[in-house]
Formats: sequence, C-alpha cells, structure tokens
Amino acid sequence: TPAWMIRLMLGFGPAVAVLAPADLSAAVRTRAAAALAAYNAG
Repeated sequence: TPAWMIRLMLGFGPAVAVLAPADLSAAVRTRAAAALAAYNAG
C-alpha cells in the first residue's frame, strides 16, 4: 500500500532518495517535513 511504502522509505532516512513516482516522492517529503516539525516543536 502507499502508506506502507511511505513508512518504508522514511525508515531509510537520508540513505534513500525517492525519485519516482512523483506522488510517492511528494508524500514522503510531506511526511518527513511533518516529522521534523514535530521533533523541533518539542
């Protein structure tokens, strides 16, 4: 499922770059940004 793939890619951290498909790349980027914002918030 897309949710599983997003979690898998996030688990690799900076060792992976999602290049395609564009919707998966955008979803991973959005989730990573949200996680970083939550971390920085405290």
